[in-house]
Amino acid sequence: MFKKLNFSKLKFKIRSLLPKTYHLECNFLKSKTYIFFIFAICIIVAIFLIFFFINQKSTKPSLDTIDKSIVKEIVPLAQGKQVYSIRTDTPNNPQIIKVELDPLDVQIGEKQILTVTVKHSDEESITDENIATAIYYTDNGSSTTKLKLRRADGPPLVTIWDGVWIPEDTHDYTYQAAITAISAAGEFLTTLSFR
Repeated sequence: MFKKLNFSKLKFKIRSLLPKTYHLECNFLKSKTYIFFIFAICIIVAIFLIFFFINQKSTKPSLDTIDKSIVKEIVPLAQGKQVYSIRTDTPNNPQIIKVELDPLDVQIGEKQILTVTVKHSDEESITDENIATAIYYTDNGSSTTKLKLRRADGPPLVTIWDGVWIPEDTHDYTYQAAITAISAAGEFLTTLSFR
């Protein structure tokens, strides 16, 4: 019913159909020349990669090759304690009237003491709603410092708030303090830009 297939004849017929170069390639793969050929290709690829990476390093700009006209100059800061008086055409309630930063030229990890003086209307009293905060904007972000009530005098009611800021970021190009005073009567915001 079924004919038995002779695989040896079938194998011979398939080989006879393949081009003669196939037999040469098989012999080539078996020889020692093949190992030498692969080794030579690896050496050429390695030399190319080394040359490529050496060229990459030499094309990166250094500080000497950067055009000095496009680099922003760092504006020097006043040294030590600085006092800023805040005046507006339209008085507010509350109103920040004075800001002290000691020292203004604080460095990363050092302490800066911030003191804010706030004037309130005569009829206002201090409640839990009275708060003062400062948001510092630096080169790579911002940080918030909550100020504590240190003293209240009056009349007229004047409150003095202070807090400590320890910078964790550089402030060579961006250095601002946005100070907010909030009371039951309203809110006052002033932004001081040092850089």
